[in-house]
Amino acid sequence: MKPAPASPGAPRRKMTRSDIALTLTGVIVAAVATVASLWSATINRRLDDSETLVPREVAPGAFANVNGFDIHYRLIGDPLKDPTGAPLVLIHGFASSSDEFRKIESALAVSRSLILPDLLGFGYSQRVTDTLSAYTHRSQAALVRGVLDQLGVKQIDALGSSYGGSIVTQFALDNPGRVRRIGYLDGQVYDSGGGPPGWLMGLLPFRIGRAITWNLLGGGPGQAQLLGSACVDVAACAAGLDPKWRENVVRIEGNTDALLAFSSAPRDQYAEADVRKITVPALLIWGEKDQLVPLDRGKRLASELPNARLEIIPGVGHAPHLERPAAVIPLLLAFFGR
Repeated sequence: MKPAPASPGAPRRKMTRSDIALTLTGVIVAAVATVASLWSATINRRLDDSETLVPREVAPGAFANVNGFDIHYRLIGDPLKDPTGAPLVLIHGFASSSDEFRKIESALAVSRSLILPDLLGFGYSQRVTDTLSAYTHRSQAALVRGVLDQLGVKQIDALGSSYGGSIVTQFALDNPGRVRRIGYLDGQVYDSGGGPPGWLMGLLPFRIGRAITWNLLGGGPGQAQLLGSACVDVAACAAGLDPKWRENVVRIEGNTDALLAFSSAPRDQYAEADVRKITVPALLIWGEKDQLVPLDRGKRLASELPNARLEIIPGVGHAPHLERPAAVIPLLLAFFGR
């Protein structure tokens, strides 16, 4: 038998509060997803249109091909004729380039020859997205060594800023006897640093993670705020610095994808036993108000390096060589000038 048709007058089931909440949630989620996908599509188009520069066509320095990678570097003076017998190598920080030393390099170059490489994935060096092991500290240090080998440089003094502190540490560990003196500018040694984990950003739909990375670390609007995260006095950091100092490097083809790859690379860690192997004279210059690599990290590093001195710059943040170069330069000249 066929079921009897519902009576026209039968009451319909009323929507419960739960039904209403689920419906509203679905509408909100759909609206958010639509807005997010449209935003991401717009940003990714801008990103692709922006990242078009070829490093070898716009770089100010020279290139060395090391282990199959193009590594850019600048030279100031002749590294084989340094007055002290070895050049000074300056290693920049995360999402930066050798240009971050512009405020101090001229003063250092009066008495020293300088080598300023761009680490793999940064500056004008090659962007890599498919070989994550190339971004480990050991690999980055080996690439720096390759540049030095091609220049015929046997011994160096080394100075690392922020993330560059890990690279000069690794270089000293892997090349005992090749580093005479080592310096740190708020050196990031005890944590791996970098931006949000690339694998996590990669899980976001609609390439949202890529869009966020470009906004915060690449060529997007957020890059103007980078000095704000590193400096207490942003105006002091910006003073004397070309406002377009990062303009070219963030427009290198593949820059954002390389930042995501870097953030997914294996993390390196150092223990006290590792640090204690570095017995050469060490100078640590730290901003008192550093929020990215706090002063207590500097105090720990100074206590574990066997032959170290810590100099604290009052009232400044993570980049004392940008925020107060006049205080940093005499310390570097006194330490590296011998």
